[in-house]
Amino acid sequence: MATCRTRTSQAGLTLFEILLSAAILGIVFVGLSAAMGGAMLADNASYASTRSESLAKRVLEEVLETEFDNLLSLDGNTVTQDQFVATIHVVESTANLRLIEVTVAKEGTHTGTTRLLTYKARR
Repeated sequence: MATCRTRTSQAGLTLFEILLSAAILGIVFVGLSAAMGGAMLADNASYASTRSESLAKRVLEEVLETEFDNLLSLDGNTVTQDQFVATIHVVESTANLRLIEVTVAKEGTHTGTTRLLTYKARR
């Protein structure tokens, strides 16, 4: 007499299914962490750019408040704020006109430089 085996339904997952699920989750998490790393780098670059521009504008406004005859004495001066250094350059274009340049860079680097240029005339 032949015996028939009947399969009973079993609840649960096989080892293969668990390993496959873990591998898929690992791939998803690696992709998410790479995306987060890129977002953090972009955020840091944006922050540095904003701080650099803010310092450049503030220094330029202060230089423009200086009397015309005293502008050339500011040439080569630096202002440091946080990790940024602003350098002031004043050039005598004519007897009655000065070119003012403010350059801001991260301390110790020349990357991400912000430059603002303007002229000031004798009144």
